[in-house]
Amino acid sequence: MTTRALLMLVALSLSAESAWAQACVIETGKPALLVGARRYATLIGGGERQGEKPGHVRAASRVLLEQSDKLENQMGRWYLLGKVYTLWLRSEHPEATPITTRGWLTLAGDQKAEVDLYEQIASAFDKVEAMNPACVDSTRPYRMSLYGALYNEALELRNGGQLDSAEFLARRALVLNAKSTGSWNIIASVRDGKKDREGYFAALAKVIELGKADPDGLELAKTAMFNIGVIKLNEATALEGAAQMARVKEAEQMFRDYLALAPGGGEAATALARALRLQGDESGMEGIYSSMLNEPTKYTPAQLFEAGVGTMQGEEYAIAIRLFESGLERNPYFRDALFNLANAYFLSDSAAKMLSTLQRLVAVDPSNSDNFRLMAGAWQAVGKTKTVPAEVKATQDSLLFYLEKSQTLPVHVKLSWVPTRGAGVVDVVVENRSDAPKSYEVNVEFLDAKGAVVATGKAAVADVAAKFAKQVRVEVKGDGIVAYRYSLGS
Repeated sequence: MTTRALLMLVALSLSAESAWAQACVIETGKPALLVGARRYATLIGGGERQGEKPGHVRAASRVLLEQSDKLENQMGRWYLLGKVYTLWLRSEHPEATPITTRGWLTLAGDQKAEVDLYEQIASAFDKVEAMNPACVDSTRPYRMSLYGALYNEALELRNGGQLDSAEFLARRALVLNAKSTGSWNIIASVRDGKKDREGYFAALAKVIELGKADPDGLELAKTAMFNIGVIKLNEATALEGAAQMARVKEAEQMFRDYLALAPGGGEAATALARALRLQGDESGMEGIYSSMLNEPTKYTPAQLFEAGVGTMQGEEYAIAIRLFESGLERNPYFRDALFNLANAYFLSDSAAKMLSTLQRLVAVDPSNSDNFRLMAGAWQAVGKTKTVPAEVKATQDSLLFYLEKSQTLPVHVKLSWVPTRGAGVVDVVVENRSDAPKSYEVNVEFLDAKGAVVATGKAAVADVAAKFAKQVRVEVKGDGIVAYRYSLGS
C-alpha cells in the first residue's frame, strides 16, 4: 500500500496500527546489505546472461543466509530469499534443480549436505507471512508459480497411470503449498488406484480438513465426504450387528457433514435416508428435509430444486413435489424444475396438475420432443380416470397427437442452464431430424424471478447436417437472471 493510501486511511480516522495490519509493506532497499541481494534477484529473473545466474544465486544465498541473520529487516531478508530461489528455479537454467547442496551454494558447513530449495522457499515465505499475514498476497504468486507446474504434472501422471510418480510430485507440491486440497486429492486418487483403503481415507480426510476452510477447495471436500460415506455404507451391507451399525453411523456422519455444507444436496440426502433406514429410522426423507419443507423461504430455489431431484431418486414423490412447488413459487420459469415436477406428478398419479405444469414447460421450451412425450403420458394418465366413451376417445386422441408430435418434430432443441453469477448462459444443442441440411436461429430471453426479460441473446446454428446435431452457447450479461425461454427460427 502506498504512502498516499495510508494517509487516506488515517484521514478516515483509522489508527496507524490498524492501517499497518491491513497493509503489506516489505522493505528491500535497506539496510545496504539487502540492496545487493535485491539486485541479484533482478538479474536472476531477467531473460539474459543465463551463464551468470548460478553465481548470482550463490552470492544472494551467502548474503541472505550467512550475513544478515542479525539485521533488523528480517522480513525483507526472508522475502528476498524466497524470491531469489523461486526465480532461479523458474529460470530454466540447466543447473536450476530443487535439490542442491550447501557446497553448490558455497555456504559454510557440510558441503555435501542437501538443500531442498522448495523447503527453503516455503520456510522463507512462512516467516514473512507470520510477521504480517497481509503479505500472503505478495508471497503467493511466487509459491504458486512453482506449485502450479508441479500440480499439473502430477495430475497428468495420475491420468496416465503413473501412480508413484504422480504421488511423489503431489507431495512435492505440498511442500510449497501445504494447504492444497488438489494435491491431497491426487494422493487420494493414487491410493485408491493402488487399492490402499486406509491411505485413501487418510488422504480424503486431509481434503476435507483443508477444503472446509478454503472456498476453492470446498467442492473437493464435499466430494470426499460423499465418497467416504458411500464406501462405508456399502461396506456396512456386508456386516452384521454392532459392526454394521458402527459402519452405518460413520457413513451417516459423512452425509450429514456434506449436507451441512450443501443443504438439499440430492444424492447425499438420498444416501443419508438409506443409512437411517438401515438403523431402523423410518423418518427417511421427510425428516431430512423437514426444515426445507416447513421453512422453504430460508433456502434458495436452486437448493430446493436440487433437493427435489434427490427425493425423486429416493422415490419420495410427494416430498419432491412439495420441494419443486416451493422453488417454483420464487422461480416459476425454471425449465428443469418444471420438467421434473411434471414427472413427479406423473409418478404420483396427479395427472391434472401434470397437464397445467406441462403447459408452462412448453411455453419456455417449445422445441423439445421430451416435453411432448411427457404430455402424451399425461393424457394417458387422464384417460385412465375416464369412463364416458366420448371422454375416453378425447384423451386417446390427445395422447396420440402428442406422441406423434414427439416422434415427428423436425428439430429437437435442448438447452442446458449454466449457473453463472452476473450473466445468463445456456448451452444449446440443435438436432436436425429432417432428411436435408438445415440452418436455424435460436432466440433466448433471459428472465428474472418475476418473468421479466433482463436480456436477450441469439445464436445462428448454420448448416446442420441431416440426422446430426450442433451445439452453441448463448451468453449475456445481466443481474438477477434465473431462467430463460426461447424460440426457434430457421
